[in-house]
Amino acid sequence: MRGFLGGNLPVFTKLYGEIGREFNLPVRMPHTQAKLVEIGQPGLRPMVSNMGVLMPDGGPALGGPENLRKVFHERLLGTVTEIYIHPAIECDEIKAVRWFQDWWKQGVGELQLFTTDREELKQAVKEEGFIVIGWREIRELQRSGG
Repeated sequence: MRGFLGGNLPVFTKLYGEIGREFNLPVRMPHTQAKLVEIGQPGLRPMVSNMGVLMPDGGPALGGPENLRKVFHERLLGTVTEIYIHPAIECDEIKAVRWFQDWWKQGVGELQLFTTDREELKQAVKEEGFIVIGWREIRELQRSGG
């Protein structure tokens, strides 16, 4: 990300928060503090939060069925955790596009998790006591001043 925006990253991140505030919308953030440090923005979350903009507290990539419980147990209790996926079908094209660190395997695992292993996912969510919400609920909480 640093290479993409070059030296403009601090300006971009400030504008990102300001746009969230202006349109009264929550924003998506890098999912770990380590990632924010890596891109040179360790203070981004507090800055945007101080603008009155909500965001999930974090959110790991699930990977696949074998990683599901580990990811669920690593999240912090009492936080809003965004779960996102990049599903993929194993083929030469996806292997070429997602070659770095075999990232294509994660997408294939995530597709499996949300299709053939869907019942396992539902059961894990139930057993962990998660309350499933979407961005709409976060937006409504922000707009209500929560």
